Amino acid sequence: MLLRFFAGLVGAGLLAAAAYVNIEAAGGFGEAHAKLVMATAGGVAAGAIALGTTWGQGRYVLAVIFAAALVCGELFGLMQTGERQIEAREKAQAPVRAVHEARASAQERVSAIEVELAALTTTPRLEVALAAKTAADQAVIDQASLRGCARNCRKLLTAQVEAAGNEAAAARSELEAKQNGARDRLKQATAALAAIRLPASKTGLADRLGSPPWLIDLISAALVSFSVNVLGCALLAFAAHNPSRPQLRPVKLHRLSKTDKDVLHIELFFAEQLEASRGYCLPLSEVQHAYPTWCQSSGAKALPEKRAGQAMLKAFAKHDAKVREIDGALVVFNVALRSDRKAIEDLRAAA
Repeated sequence: MLLRFFAGLVGAGLLAAAAYVNIEAAGGFGEAHAKLVMATAGGVAAGAIALGTTWGQGRYVLAVIFAAALVCGELFGLMQTGERQIEAREKAQAPVRAVHEARASAQERVSAIEVELAALTTTPRLEVALAAKTAADQAVIDQASLRGCARNCRKLLTAQVEAAGNEAAAARSELEAKQNGARDRLKQATAALAAIRLPASKTGLADRLGSPPWLIDLISAALVSFSVNVLGCALLAFAAHNPSRPQLRPVKLHRLSKTDKDVLHIELFFAEQLEASRGYCLPLSEVQHAYPTWCQSSGAKALPEKRAGQAMLKAFAKHDAKVREIDGALVVFNVALRSDRKAIEDLRAAA
């Protein structure tokens, strides 16, 4: 009794604690949702008690209905717990996610500058200037050897060569300036990337297992819900269930086996001719001799000797009557014939 009371107290406490946490997470007792959570928690507690009571009474259809309602209540609690845990995890992961996004952006900038720097090996201006310089040099070689190329012609060719060389030098300077600028920007971007330190992950278990964080949250919510709500319901059902109460159910004879019918027949004989008596004993032969007499007086059909003996042994075992062999004879302990016990009690009273 004390154990059942303690189990009921703990079960009610677990359900109340789970409801309180869900209400606080949803905004407190002032919210309309809080009333639904409290009503569900009360219904689950009452349903668990009703389940234990109806099951103990053998009203299994009603017990199954209560069990189905409890499953629905448990699923509601699971959803509440899962939503609360996922919301808390998302809130904790928001700063970490922002840092990851900033680092990814910095990494993209570094990669873009590296690609730009790798492509700065030449420019269209430099290509044109080098081509013009090559053409001017070739013109000097071709025209200077001709007799008709006077002094002024040579000066003109030389000026073209100098102009092409100056343009090529300017194009190279421009390319170097672009390369130096790209190197400076790459240095700055690399330093910015190195300055972004990733914080410790809030989903360490999911990261180690390689699974999505929401799956870990769902499993965790299911475990918490089962360990609190289901355990609370089970404790209340245990507190309400009393297996010691006698269960009287009608026996349908057409469903009994031949052996069960024999035992039932012998138990009827025992109920009318024998009684459980601690400290008493009698030879099994006396029981066997009393059986035909009882059959004649009651109008019952006597069983064959072998079947009657087997049924008696099974009936004795059910009623905690021990059959032992003493000096070659079978003796039954803790049982007595009603007439014998009455005679012994009369003798004791007379003495």
